[in-house]
Amino acid sequence: KGKDSADKRIIADVGLCAFDISDTLRGSPTRPQDKYAFVLLSSDMDFFYTFGSLKARGFQTVIVHGSSVHDSVSE
Repeated sequence: KGKDSADKRIIADVGLCAFDISDTLRGSPTRPQDKYAFVLLSSDMDFFYTFGSLKARGFQTVIVHGSSVHDSVSE
């Protein structure tokens, strides 16, 4: 239960940070990928959907993981 709660807080914080960055850049010619990147050091699949969504919205994302993660993570 504690791990799940921590995962949810991390996902919420990442989402809020992305929202704040997008709000700050609104009306600016700067694109998110020009200045910001999200980096995850984890093999926990719970975070990969969130990072995929960030990537789809133009943020640079980097996931550093162990060898036990599914091959689709590197796509």
